[in-house]
Amino acid sequence: MDAILVVFLFVVAWIGVDYLFSVQSGWRVLAAKFRAGAKPVGPRVRWQVVRFGPIPEAGVTNMIPTAQGLYLYAGVLYRSFRPPLLIPWPLIALAREVRELWWRRYEIAIAGATRIRMSRHAYRRLEPFLATTDRLTSRLSGPA
Repeated sequence: MDAILVVFLFVVAWIGVDYLFSVQSGWRVLAAKFRAGAKPVGPRVRWQVVRFGPIPEAGVTNMIPTAQGLYLYAGVLYRSFRPPLLIPWPLIALAREVRELWWRRYEIAIAGATRIRMSRHAYRRLEPFLATTDRLTSRLSGPA
């Protein structure tokens, strides 16, 4: 009986924290405007997002850059409150290069609602799409 209670409390806590993080990260705000349908065809960029808004993460958010925009989706364990998103490229701006210890990270502003910090590998996968919207040196936008 105690084991069942522990498992139940763990699941409730997991769902509660997932909801809280989806709100704090800005995902819920984006979902209200940019909810996506089927997963598009394209190169998947996995395990490369290190921060979504103020929330540090590892392996939660995955990306697929497409001609239509940046498709974002959460890993299986985090999908309860994070539906897939498709953000049009004109609403994505390069914010800045960030140094974290010895790593170079790249932080982009998303629709004035939040920011995504990613590895250099991920940024290089997005860079051709950002270049087509002429924003490689754009101004800061969105919350800090």
